[in-house]
Amino acid sequence: MAECGTDLFPSFRHGCAAIQGILTRGKSIFYEPVFNETESEMLNQERIQLYSTSSLIDETKSFNQQLEKLIEFILKKRTISFPAVVIVSEGHRNKIEQWISSLDDDVSGICVLLVSKEQDTTYIAPRLSVFQSTTTISDIKVAADDLLERAIFAVLKSIVGNCVNKFGQPTHTLNIENENTLQSIYAYAGSAYKRSEVPLPERLTLPEITYNYPKTIIDVCRNMIIRIQQRLSADYFK
Repeated sequence: MAECGTDLFPSFRHGCAAIQGILTRGKSIFYEPVFNETESEMLNQERIQLYSTSSLIDETKSFNQQLEKLIEFILKKRTISFPAVVIVSEGHRNKIEQWISSLDDDVSGICVLLVSKEQDTTYIAPRLSVFQSTTTISDIKVAADDLLERAIFAVLKSIVGNCVNKFGQPTHTLNIENENTLQSIYAYAGSAYKRSEVPLPERLTLPEITYNYPKTIIDVCRNMIIRIQQRLSADYFK
């Protein structure tokens, strides 16, 4: 087994930063706990554990120069941390499927790389929150980053999805502060998705942000009065 710093996985780091940005924007509507224990560990993780055979780890390092400084450790002396990457030969696909089927519940943050002699870009949907893909030995670092990105964006999808379920469209709320907060969260999440390589089936469908501009000056004044009253009412009950 081995581990390395998260700095080798920029897409994963981008996902973590996106979640932090959403938390900052939504601090007025998020209530603790926002995450479960595993999700919190993933967000604050500084080291990524790689689980594989010694021979496959050695082969991985020889083909991926940035992974040459992998720190190997003895499994019995370390506890598993999340997210974690499992690297196995593609020939063990059936065993991996059997292992996933034996899981009692979702296990957030497990990524499985199936190493093949030929590149295979066929999309594999996550099962019980286990993310899989097929790659060649020379592309393991990039493939691992892709899987880690999908895993951390599943956390983003969960927290933003809770906002969608609770509040819906930003314009449907009667609280102007909540409306602005939701618009900011949805817009930020949308931008994060655009900068990512997360497969479309795993992306959250975000509410459209629409702005209904007033048609007349009377409508402008009426909207301002409503918003001022909402603000005064909110300040009164603080």
